[in-house]
Amino acid sequence: MNQAQIAVAPIRVGAGLQNTVSEGMSMGLPMAITSVANEGIQASDEENVLIAETQRDFAERIVSLLSDPERRMQLGAAARDFIVQNWSWEKHFSNLEQMFTNLISEKKQLHKHQIKSFESITGLK
Repeated sequence: MNQAQIAVAPIRVGAGLQNTVSEGMSMGLPMAITSVANEGIQASDEENVLIAETQRDFAERIVSLLSDPERRMQLGAAARDFIVQNWSWEKHFSNLEQMFTNLISEKKQLHKHQIKSFESITGLK
């Protein structure tokens, strides 16, 4: 894939994140993929990837990319940016960190509420 100008993923059956697609996109390759291949990634057609369903659709998108180096570069850069912003380890760790921060905050609020309830019921402080 290091020397490829484009990548094609005509996946017809699958579930979840397609590693072939995310790998190609992360390498900055413009991708022609099926909607099935895009289900887990949720990239935008014409913005981050080119979605094709039929052989004719694939052929048209492949030829258009091979004949337009500027569009190839733009789509490849957008694909890479999409993966970095949505599917990188940093993004997932940031989401996980935020989830833990929210849980700790909720736990502290619950604890404060429980203490106030206990004090109001018992009269103890």
